[in-house]
Amino acid sequence: MKKEKITRATLDELEKTMPVLSENEQRNCTGGYRYYDESGMFIEKIGDENEIRIINRTNYNNIKPESGNFGIRDMEILESFSTSLSSVCSLNVKEAVIRSIAKELSVNDLNFINNPSSSGGTFNPDTGIITFNLSNGSVQRNNYFEIFLIILHEKQHKDTPDDSGSIESEIDAYKAMINHSYFSNTSTVFQNTINNYLKELESKKNS
Repeated sequence: MKKEKITRATLDELEKTMPVLSENEQRNCTGGYRYYDESGMFIEKIGDENEIRIINRTNYNNIKPESGNFGIRDMEILESFSTSLSSVCSLNVKEAVIRSIAKELSVNDLNFINNPSSSGGTFNPDTGIITFNLSNGSVQRNNYFEIFLIILHEKQHKDTPDDSGSIESEIDAYKAMINHSYFSNTSTVFQNTINNYLKELESKKNS
């Protein structure tokens, strides 16, 4: 994380160096981020994208316009003083952000591993605990939607522990991801991977 603090004077200096965009240019600027502070607390979603960025809350409050409406310059400054989830060095920060996302699904108990050869998540029916893999590609892509759906997949197992480990259980969990409205906002590689897993499971079930 960048540790420098910003003040109103800093913002005034930055504004002098930024190009003046016409109204049409501003309309054509797309994107945005989902901001969290270093303790993992959600701050605000700005723009049309849900890529995850981490920012010092004091810096965020200093950048935020009094009107509460972020212009393109404000968004550029926010981006320059924030860090993507994948670039955060501290595992504690990554874990805190993902715990925050998990709580949106009422998942309060979450363990973590950091294993490139493991799946995105697992559920242990003996302990009732979901484990999230910090090395999975969704974290590297800073993709909120994908992280949410990985946790949703494991929550499906948690909510139906009696058939956990069966092919039917896995099929239901993958269908829960695909049928969620967030699935259309995930990356192509994520969608292809999930769809292929489901096809393999359905083929195995029918063989």
